[in-house]
Amino acid sequence: MVYIKVARKKAEEERHRNILQVALDEFSRRGFYETDVDIIARRAGVGKGTVYRHFGNKRKLFLAVIEFSAESVNNKILSAVEGMSGALERLRKTLVVYANFFDQHRSMFRVLFLERFNFVEPVEKRFEDKIFRNIRLIEMFVRDGIKSGEFKQVDSYKSAVLIVGMLHGVIFDWLHSGADEGFTDRVSLMDEIIFHGLLK
Repeated sequence: MVYIKVARKKAEEERHRNILQVALDEFSRRGFYETDVDIIARRAGVGKGTVYRHFGNKRKLFLAVIEFSAESVNNKILSAVEGMSGALERLRKTLVVYANFFDQHRSMFRVLFLERFNFVEPVEKRFEDKIFRNIRLIEMFVRDGIKSGEFKQVDSYKSAVLIVGMLHGVIFDWLHSGADEGFTDRVSLMDEIIFHGLLK
């Protein structure tokens, strides 16, 4: 009996995650308003009622996808920097991971940024706190760099805030401009300015 309950719970968790992954792809390709929950359900191999049972409604599903995306980015960063010894190398890899993720899911984030008045309060909690205010990880890299002698003596927390703030601004400008070039190109410039400055 216990085994059956554990198996059912695991199957339910896998179904939940699968719906999120499909929804992420659909929101990324079609945006919030053009995404059809029927299509998400069909692609996930479940009924529409199952989607609503897990998430309530389309808006809540979108917010759950945002939270899922934030956690995915964080996990990708931790995985990407594993084994790296240099703080500078880890910071640069962090920027690249962000860039690649936004390049892959630009439509969804464009909807989030440019139509965020529909999602203000939940976004503050689920999105900004987990992605744009994910300062502690970057702060740790800066602090490690100071200890190793890679970086000068600076306030590690304030430095992390500045890096995240710059990243936030670059992402917003990129999405707002509707530019065709990848976000990675802008992150390369950001990398240059952060680590080498503007002076010759």
